Amino acid sequence: MKMPFDGLMMKKVTDEMKKVVGQFLKQIYQPTSVDYFFLFQNHTLRISLNPSMSHLSIVEKEKFGSKMPSSFTMFLRKKLKGARLEEVEQRGLDRVAIFRFHKMDEIGKEHDYELIVEIMGKFSNMLLVENGKILDVHRRISTRKRELLPGREYVPYPSGKINILEEDIETILKELEDIPIDKFLLKKLEGFSNFSISELLARAGVDFTFSASNMTQPRFEKIKKAVESLKKDYFMVGAFVYFRNEHPCEITPFPSLILSHLAEKHFSSPSEAINLFYKWKEGKSAFEQKKKELEKIVVTRIEEFENLKGKLLKELKESEDFEKYKKMGDLMIYSLHEIKDKKGEAVLVDWETGEKIRVVLDKDPSKKAQDYFERYKKLKRKYERLKSRVPEIERELEYLYQLWQTIVDSEDEETLREIEDEMISEGIIK
Repeated sequence: MKMPFDGLMMKKVTDEMKKVVGQFLKQIYQPTSVDYFFLFQNHTLRISLNPSMSHLSIVEKEKFGSKMPSSFTMFLRKKLKGARLEEVEQRGLDRVAIFRFHKMDEIGKEHDYELIVEIMGKFSNMLLVENGKILDVHRRISTRKRELLPGREYVPYPSGKINILEEDIETILKELEDIPIDKFLLKKLEGFSNFSISELLARAGVDFTFSASNMTQPRFEKIKKAVESLKKDYFMVGAFVYFRNEHPCEITPFPSLILSHLAEKHFSSPSEAINLFYKWKEGKSAFEQKKKELEKIVVTRIEEFENLKGKLLKELKESEDFEKYKKMGDLMIYSLHEIKDKKGEAVLVDWETGEKIRVVLDKDPSKKAQDYFERYKKLKRKYERLKSRVPEIERELEYLYQLWQTIVDSEDEETLREIEDEMISEGIIK
């Protein structure tokens, strides 16, 4: 059960980022297509729009690399470099952060910009807005439901949900629906992920599957009490990272009842917890990607060798009867005195079996005999070559299958590097 970067976690981080307010933006870096770093006087903010790991945090010094920045990054630099951060705000408990900047341009005109970050998984995006109009956007979108394009008015996603930090949860009793309670609460509570809903219901001690339309007062009281419990723990400073086999596996903005069986570590800085968790997750993702790449190379090579083996075995089968051509040549020579003047065809008698064999005499019988001997020699050479080549292919396949299993079983980057080095030395990777 994964805890995504939901609205509850975003509030922790945006509250922490308020300490950057008042600082001037020195530079913007984009080391990857989805990662942005905003370097202020005393702090650096990271905005990751990675579809599977989107998040925000304050980071320590980073190596930004020399990747050519995108046109969007160049535009952000032009508009925001030297600007003063005036405010950091979250829209309710939604996964939307707003960074408000003030800047005076080269001709003395003042500008108030909003850098809007939407952390929504594969729909994560970042926009620069002035006076409600989009100036530019990380990922331009034009669909029936939403349009995020330069020059268009910025229209936020409608929420229509309850912010439990500011509103009374009793309002949900007015709109009960005939759907499972966990789906209903996810639909109604702003900023809650599936994990947060599961945590809430676990604290309430109620069945996850009962229909919201069958809500009873005792059940609601349990949920209401669980909300207060969650809010109390949520207002603790910082965030929590949970570990499985000494590796970070979950991050939460509150101590988790569901994860209480795991080792946990509390961080007073939400960003510190986020950075630890996502650094490991990104490393794991890169490791898994490299693993898949090496597997693909080996599997492709296995397929090539299996196809080659099949082809060679077929040719071996076709050439294994080379002796019969020698026999035919011998029969032709043995019967030469009988067939030298015959035309069309001749009947040869195998002296060993007595079998009668018809032969088409399309050329001089002695020359025909020599053709049989040449065919015999050619097929024999081919057979002997194939007979030695097939075992070589089988040994190579055995090695490749073992290599494939080693890749599958690898659990750390060092092992994977050693495998890659071996593949290079063996010529598998050019």
